[in-house]
Amino acid sequence: MINVYDIVDSELSSANERENKKHSKRQPGIFYASEAMQCPRKIYISVMHPNMRKEKMPLGLFYMGKSAEEAIIKCVRSSPGICVQEQIGIKHTISPKVTIHGYADFGLLDDNGNYKEFHEIKSVGFLSYIEKEESAKVHHRAQLQCYLQNKKCNNGSIIYVERSDICKIKQFPDTLDYGLWKDIVNTFTEISDYMEDEKMPPPIPIADWECKYCEFANDCKEERKWLTKRNK
Repeated sequence: MINVYDIVDSELSSANERENKKHSKRQPGIFYASEAMQCPRKIYISVMHPNMRKEKMPLGLFYMGKSAEEAIIKCVRSSPGICVQEQIGIKHTISPKVTIHGYADFGLLDDNGNYKEFHEIKSVGFLSYIEKEESAKVHHRAQLQCYLQNKKCNNGSIIYVERSDICKIKQFPDTLDYGLWKDIVNTFTEISDYMEDEKMPPPIPIADWECKYCEFANDCKEERKWLTKRNK
């Protein structure tokens, strides 16, 4: 009889190894759209010290989120008069120090084949955490902004969907935001400068929950303890 636990554990280990290899091949100055406005220290470690990544990828959440994403795109695609393109890749070279890579979940094309909307889907455990918000999380807005700016597209949205029920959806329309874009570029440029100097940037998370779920939290915490003791 097969041992399902061993199979799942093996797949988790393989997925985590693939993720580590993806980061280990990255050169300083190469950033992912999904990293926009994330903690500078987390991004720095991901690029410069990928072997510090210890935790296994939460593959169950990944598959559930992917299923919800695919279901939403399938429904949108079936709507009459809508032309959908999935996984739209970007490579946006801002300067010699900053190049942004990424894949938008899906976009809509006009009759001339030009992009008229970009949409990013984020799965959540419970939509109730999102429903009271007036706008999408800044990290998700920043990720969408990378696609809008690269493709010179004015409109898009962040779509939150509950993993267990794709009928539970909250959509936040968004547009080109040059103020946010300037913050994104400046932050990536500063991190790139730290990479050139091989100097770890300070941890500057925008939200408290970032540290809670960061894969490098323990190492970061220990270093901050050491710095605190040294400076006394």
